[in-house]
Amino acid sequence: MIGTAHRGRMNILVNVLDYPARDLFYKISGKGFIPEELYNFTDDVPHHISTSNEVTIRMGSGKEKPISLTMVHNPSHLEAVNPVAMGKTRAKQASHKDQRDVLNVQLHGDAAFCG
Repeated sequence: MIGTAHRGRMNILVNVLDYPARDLFYKISGKGFIPEELYNFTDDVPHHISTSNEVTIRMGSGKEKPISLTMVHNPSHLEAVNPVAMGKTRAKQASHKDQRDVLNVQLHGDAAFCG
């Protein structure tokens, strides 16, 4: 379970979670996936979307292992994503035999993180 705010989300969405860049830029350009006549609200920031994907990682032994990654929706520009990610992680842990199978990762995705 990944929780991150700010601009680093786009990098993680496209490069880690394989979110199609074309779809992300389409949404950022102001074109939504739901026709405007069907809703009566405005989106906060388009790249604050949530997505999940299964990716394959290479273990230290050289074996490959599929893991499920989820980036939770960030409801604002603030760090409101952190308690949301922790709560979703705890709920997932409760449904797994081994709680260690579920990990919460929180990143500050602003330029300071890259530095």
